[in-house]
Amino acid sequence: MTRPRRTDALMIAAVTIMATLSGDARGAQDASATLTPAALAEIAQVEAGIDRIEAQTLERLAAPPDNQVQQIELLGKLMLYDKDLSVNRNEACAFCHTPETGFTGPVSELNRTTGSYPGSVRTRFSDRKPQSHAYAPLAPVLHYNPGQGDLVGGNFWDMRATGRRLGGPGEDPLFTDFTASNIGTPANPLLPYYAEDRPDARGYVANPAGSSFVDGGVGRFLTQTHLLSQPSPVDARWLPLAPDNQGRFRVPTLRNVDKRPDPTFVKAYGHNGYFKSLKSIVHFYNTRDVLPR
Repeated sequence: MTRPRRTDALMIAAVTIMATLSGDARGAQDASATLTPAALAEIAQVEAGIDRIEAQTLERLAAPPDNQVQQIELLGKLMLYDKDLSVNRNEACAFCHTPETGFTGPVSELNRTTGSYPGSVRTRFSDRKPQSHAYAPLAPVLHYNPGQGDLVGGNFWDMRATGRRLGGPGEDPLFTDFTASNIGTPANPLLPYYAEDRPDARGYVANPAGSSFVDGGVGRFLTQTHLLSQPSPVDARWLPLAPDNQGRFRVPTLRNVDKRPDPTFVKAYGHNGYFKSLKSIVHFYNTRDVLPR
């Protein structure tokens, strides 16, 4: 099927939002050696579903809706299921964010094992699990709230997508307060990222620290900065906040926190996917400060 031509405005908007919502795909390891046959089979099913939904959505462009609400919905769906927006044109946003799972990882076997997902460069894995992108467009621009004594807003687990480029709405709580916390989540030894300490076929080393890597979260973003942070004088004023933000991660939305396609589907929780059920992370919250270590 020949794809309908899309306007320049649609493509510019799609690329911009994709940069905000896509997974943090880094690393250097052979995906087939890392992933189980069950994971590879499930990934193939997810990708087939993404292709099917994209084709159905593209067909709607033949007779686009005449009201703004449905036009925005159609635009969002086109972006979410379009593989061409990724580096190698092989991975849609929906590969890590599907409605059936509350807009987080749709591969049960990955959630059960690695927690993180391979990116468009399929030999590279993130050091974090896919964060739900529900309400991501509604996050306020990253700023310091002196009343709370906290950084508020931004996107990604470490807030580094500050929103300065696109702006943002107010900060009415939407099943999240848009701040960051350190709940003491244990390291997830199943993350392939720990083994990505050698050059890949392109000579890239994702994790020079290897197994000694510690994710500093918001504190790492504040000290190392990032292209998405749009450096400004504000960043310099935030540097003293880095020590207090080490190991802190964006508070995810609780909307659809346990949504899954079926009761046997495994969801991962925590920034690194260490917890494999809602019950386990709630138990951790309830007992981490009272049980002996």
